[in-house]
Amino acid sequence: MAALPGGTPAIAEAIVAQRQRRRLATPEDLLALGIVSATTFYGTAAEGGFGQYLTVWGSGKININTAPKPVLAALPGMTPAMAEAIVRYRQGEDQEPGTADDRQFREVADLRTLDAIDRAALDPFEALITVVPTAFRVIATGRVVSGQGVTSIHRRLVIIDRASRPTRIQHWRRLS
Repeated sequence: MAALPGGTPAIAEAIVAQRQRRRLATPEDLLALGIVSATTFYGTAAEGGFGQYLTVWGSGKININTAPKPVLAALPGMTPAMAEAIVRYRQGEDQEPGTADDRQFREVADLRTLDAIDRAALDPFEALITVVPTAFRVIATGRVVSGQGVTSIHRRLVIIDRASRPTRIQHWRRLS
């Protein structure tokens, strides 16, 4: 956590200490507990904050198919070149995210197919990563139009736990 943008060793230590006392219900709990400031958590208009890289849901492992480059680079033993190679692989031939040629890793061992990563390089962080998503973040937007043409927009953030059977909502909150 200290290696993430906006992270410091003091913040990382405070988060670990808090987790040992009580599990966080949401990443925003860090604000309520005074562990991070709003500026550190949310960032500025020019640069996002530390909070965009945090979650309290899921298996606790980093999904190499979805994690942003700063999260990958924060793994022990991961070099910036290795994190870049993972992101470039995921983006496919056109190097644009979210297009038809994007790729995913089917298993963690697939990392060895990348030139930037060999077996020895994988050892320090292999137990910390996964390719199996367990929690999904969904932002839903609804629009209500009244008879007078007044439109209101409602946005909700929902965290869905796919690992539980049946699938369940772990958290939701109103965004607007």
